[in-house]
Amino acid sequence: MQRCQWAGSRENMQMYHDTVWGVPEFDDQRLFRKLVLDMNQAGLSWQTILNKMDNFDRAYEQFELEKVAAFDEAKVESLMQDAGIIPNRRKIEAAINNAQKILAMQAAGLSFSDYLWGFTDY
Repeated sequence: MQRCQWAGSRENMQMYHDTVWGVPEFDDQRLFRKLVLDMNQAGLSWQTILNKMDNFDRAYEQFELEKVAAFDEAKVESLMQDAGIIPNRRKIEAAINNAQKILAMQAAGLSFSDYLWGFTDY
């Protein structure tokens, strides 16, 4: 397989390149996970996020929308103390807000996947 130069020689970067990056995703929960991980990457290297991915899965309850949408101030404070993730209040609150918005979309009969893929004409 020919890889993009950014995949480099690190195994986890290569695995990400080969199995996730550029692979179409249609599951709302997995798309939410990608959204949260991507917004946490802002200002950092992708390698940093890959190194913390298991911690993100744990901290964000496997990215179950209902659980993240229900995070309260105590959970936010707990996440702010979690060195295994990116302890940034705005990024944590954005994840909660996005989970709430996705659930509202779903309640209205629109999937997050359909919403996103609609921008590409599916």
